[in-house]
Amino acid sequence: MKRALWFLLAGFLIFPSGAVAGTGYGSGVTLEKATSVSDIFARPDAYSGKTVKVTGKVVDVCEHRGCWMDLAGDKPDETIRVKVEDGVIVFPASARGRQATVQGVVEMMKLCPEEASATGKESALAIRATGAVVE
Repeated sequence: MKRALWFLLAGFLIFPSGAVAGTGYGSGVTLEKATSVSDIFARPDAYSGKTVKVTGKVVDVCEHRGCWMDLAGDKPDETIRVKVEDGVIVFPASARGRQATVQGVVEMMKLCPEEASATGKESALAIRATGAVVE
């Protein structure tokens, strides 16, 4: 099983999908049309459960397991959390400050107690990523 995953990952790195170049993670990015982060925030019900492609600067990365990263939106002070299944995709801390293109499903994500306390919210809009490319 692990061997098959390595071959799959190698295939995505050798034959990147779409016009996005960089280091691929997960199942890659196949959607052609990108959606702006501000549009997702403006119309969350329209995007909830839908697969989208977003592009932005990586402003933060989980330093413990690489299980999430935050992408800057197209408006100031607007970021969206990109969450992945722990251990399936691991974003490196070196992604911080680089451009990333992500594909995944828009959802409301339950926040951990520390984040909930800091933001005053119990959940936040996020993208459950199935693939990404970090330039």
